[in-house]
Amino acid sequence: MTSNPNQTQRNRNKMAATLMFVAVLCFALIPLFVAWGGSQSPFIFNTALAIGEATGCVVFLMIAHHKLILNKSVWKLVRLRVFSWMMLLWALAFGDLSFYVWSTQFIDVSIAAILFATWPILLVFLTSRLFKFEQRYQKVTWRSAFLFVIAFVGVAAVIASQAGGLRELFSGLWTDFALGIVLILASAVITSFAAFGFKWGVDLANELPNHHRLSNESMELFGVMAGTVILALCVSPITAGIGFARGEPIVSQTLIYGFVAGVVVVALPGILWRKANLITHSLNINVMVYITPVLSLGLLFAFSLVGDVNIMLLIFGAVLIVIANVGVYFEFDAPPQRQPVAAPDSVVDANALIAAGESDRVEFKSTLRTNLHTNRRDRAMESAVTKTLAAFLNSDGGALVIGVADDGAPVGIAVDGFATEDRMSLHLRNIVNRDMGPLAMAHIRLSYEDCEGVRVMVAQCERSERPVYVKEGNAEKFYIRTGPSTTELVTSAAVDYIRTRFGS
Repeated sequence: MTSNPNQTQRNRNKMAATLMFVAVLCFALIPLFVAWGGSQSPFIFNTALAIGEATGCVVFLMIAHHKLILNKSVWKLVRLRVFSWMMLLWALAFGDLSFYVWSTQFIDVSIAAILFATWPILLVFLTSRLFKFEQRYQKVTWRSAFLFVIAFVGVAAVIASQAGGLRELFSGLWTDFALGIVLILASAVITSFAAFGFKWGVDLANELPNHHRLSNESMELFGVMAGTVILALCVSPITAGIGFARGEPIVSQTLIYGFVAGVVVVALPGILWRKANLITHSLNINVMVYITPVLSLGLLFAFSLVGDVNIMLLIFGAVLIVIANVGVYFEFDAPPQRQPVAAPDSVVDANALIAAGESDRVEFKSTLRTNLHTNRRDRAMESAVTKTLAAFLNSDGGALVIGVADDGAPVGIAVDGFATEDRMSLHLRNIVNRDMGPLAMAHIRLSYEDCEGVRVMVAQCERSERPVYVKEGNAEKFYIRTGPSTTELVTSAAVDYIRTRFGS
């Protein structure tokens, strides 16, 4: 978006990769703090860790968002969003280290480190197959099935490293050992619930008034950090109560290591990891997370904290799980380098669209989210976009070209301030889901083109088979195209149009 956009993007990618690498180094310290903190007080340790995490996030908010944390209207909106199902599921993720530390009473800390750091993505894949909530995980290929088998073999090898071998693993009653495995896998499962926190932060950023927005990326990070502080402080009394009920010993070592871990190996890398993802979506930087267990094993060996395990089986299993997770990531979870574009037989030439001018099938918008008069983010701009898209879907389709003034002069998409085109596409998808529902995007294809030296976005809409409504407050409104304009139909007219157009 600058005079040399490729170089700018490369610099952003390098910065994101550096932040992610530092985050991974911090994450790799978790097993050390767990081993030093003592496994006899898992819930007390988690309480100290949650308080440390909250402290680290508060420090970040005071440095990066000191004006916002004193703004009453911002916190009023935060309070209104606290009582939601996403927050409830997110809260479960704050108990992950309780189960992690508890598991080390029954299994070696090295085994816990491997399973905790590498298993969540495969668990997410499993649950998505069971509950059908992630479209990108729906298609199972022979490659994904093969990777899943490799992962299970790796897990069996890691477990067998402490059991003494595969034969010993399946002989006798390994009640305590099995409990440790269940605890660490439970920890890995609920860790994945932290994803609901990212969604909560994005939704909060979209609802904040325009004059509070520094940028959507900055506000998303503010939302995640604010939610983290609230939940950490809410969960810590619960974990403390469980610890007291279990009669866990309270020693200074547990409290100190737990608190420091909360700041250094949870809050800090969490901030860096989220910041790296906000900087760029063009690199598969998240795959770096899967080298965490390798670094953790190295640190555990360096400090002589690995117990009586079969080293060869341990390393062999760890390598298999890491390979499987990296493969699954690229098979399903890696963000695309570019958003999907129209099929070759329906590609739209943006220059030709602009030259032809606005019509019943073409409309121009200067920006996606920025008011050019105030130079601020404005939700009204976003609403104008969703209304136009809905009108195209409810009529005969069409193309919305963003980055072009009403008179057909290309102004580019740089003014919207997105770090990458992927971020802009993601933002458009978010507002479409927010205002029109998730099914609407199935009929919209996004692409980018160069026009007179600037980049423009083209949202090509197909004719929808069912009515598409736009949410405005508590109401739903219906729009169609009438010539080069977007028109709202009153209820009676909308009913007649829908009956004629959609046959319902």
